[in-house]
Amino acid sequence: MQERAPSRCSQCQAPIQFRPGAGSRLCPFCNTINLVREQTVAVPSLELQIDQVFALIQGGQAQQAVQLAQKLQQESRSTPRLEFYRALALLETGKTSEAVYALIDLTGEEASQPLRADFHALLGEALHSADRNTEALEAVEKALQIMPGHPAAALTRAHILLQAGKLGEAARLVEQTLETLAQPWKISLPPSPARGWILLAHIYGMAERPRKVIEALENLLVRDSGADLAIVAEALVLLGWNTLKVEPHSESALEFIRLGALIDTDNQHGALQLLQAALEKGGGDMGAELAALQAKRDEGLAEIRQVMSLVSSNIDITQIEPRASMKLLGEEPDRRVDILQQAADRLKISTYDRGTLYPLKDFESFRRWLVAWRARNYLVHIKHEQLERQRKNKLMAVHQVQQARAAGKEIGRRLKQRRQRTGRRLKLWLLVTIVAVLAGVAIFLAVYGDLLLDSFSGRLLRIDCRPDSACSLVVDTGAAGEKRYQRRFSSSAWQRLFARWLDQRVGRDGLVTYPLDLPCSSPAADDFRPCLGKTIHKHRFHLLPVCGGRAGRQQ
Repeated sequence: MQERAPSRCSQCQAPIQFRPGAGSRLCPFCNTINLVREQTVAVPSLELQIDQVFALIQGGQAQQAVQLAQKLQQESRSTPRLEFYRALALLETGKTSEAVYALIDLTGEEASQPLRADFHALLGEALHSADRNTEALEAVEKALQIMPGHPAAALTRAHILLQAGKLGEAARLVEQTLETLAQPWKISLPPSPARGWILLAHIYGMAERPRKVIEALENLLVRDSGADLAIVAEALVLLGWNTLKVEPHSESALEFIRLGALIDTDNQHGALQLLQAALEKGGGDMGAELAALQAKRDEGLAEIRQVMSLVSSNIDITQIEPRASMKLLGEEPDRRVDILQQAADRLKISTYDRGTLYPLKDFESFRRWLVAWRARNYLVHIKHEQLERQRKNKLMAVHQVQQARAAGKEIGRRLKQRRQRTGRRLKLWLLVTIVAVLAGVAIFLAVYGDLLLDSFSGRLLRIDCRPDSACSLVVDTGAAGEKRYQRRFSSSAWQRLFARWLDQRVGRDGLVTYPLDLPCSSPAADDFRPCLGKTIHKHRFHLLPVCGGRAGRQQ
């Protein structure tokens, strides 16, 4: 007959549906490791007694576990698992050397693969605690060789790498291990996620990367609701201190340190020293802070008394003291947690995990629990505000970009219009210029075109000069001139019109009268007197006739 796996943690009595199958199961609320068996009917009594040794260790009774293990060894044949638990108990009682020797002997024993990996992993942890890091590194690497990714061995190796200054390698190893913790590892001592997150924070702290420290601690506080209150206190103190490194004037950073100090009443994590250092930078009063912290602790206990009187009339609130047992609320765990849950709701703890109420032993731990969950909710609120600011900043940046683009488009449009107007003006001026030039050319051709296009050759007969006009050359072109004159009458209409314009200075007798009042220059008549009786030539596209290869005496 197969029995159901236990549905409650052996230590805190929290209702848990453990994963089916035999093996070690970590309670997510108190981090107690529970041994789960598929059945107990056919299990030898020795095995069940060995389970009891492990249960004593998990219950904080390591010395009793050592005694029971030795008794079982004397009464019956020892087994590797019993020897392993005895070594674990010795390590818990501070007898590190004895534990190391016992584990070294165990590494030569025959056992299942997971158990052999556990031998080497615990041996590495024991050697590391004894500052024998070289041997410890060999042990954990052997464990990782037997079972790749062994979480406990990997975290111990990360500790050793941290001490060796290999911070990058240590951080990568912890991050990889945290990703695999949710897997169903068949190991005896599964580590809690909080152990990995706090180690990662210390590694990044040594590397002076406060933002990565903050990220690791925020993950611990938000994702690991079952983290021990001492670890929560340490995380809050470190979170506040590293936030001050990033934001020197952050009020939320001081609040994180204060919340950590409210949980860490014994100041084990140096919350008060860090708070004093932060206040000195900002000019705060440490005396007033200490008084305020004590007042808040007293107020916390007072509000618990007040809310308990409202939650149940059967509770004698005069007996509620910091170290008073939770059994004042009843013997049955679920009943106690129901009352605590009602109290938490009345105290306006908006978000929390009900299962984390089961491990609480006294009212001081409940007060610290309230602070821890208020701190978590405060952190979530702060993160929400940061994300909201980032969202608004992004929207504002997008809006500014859009405005800049719109302004750029408007400027571009105006520049385009200006260029278009300028282009139109240039085109207009160019057109006017071209028209003016063409008009000038047309006028020039109309007035002097016949002179420019005319060509003739003949004898210079005389130079006629009149008082009211410029002088003219009279040239006898002979038969060629007569022919040109006749062309004015015998050609087609267009040719006659052109001939009359071009040959207007040619007479019937072939004489060409060529004026000397030319554009750009007006040569003197005396320049051509040496050419009288001689042949002169007028070439096309030249305004000035030439005599014997010269244009008068000036050429």
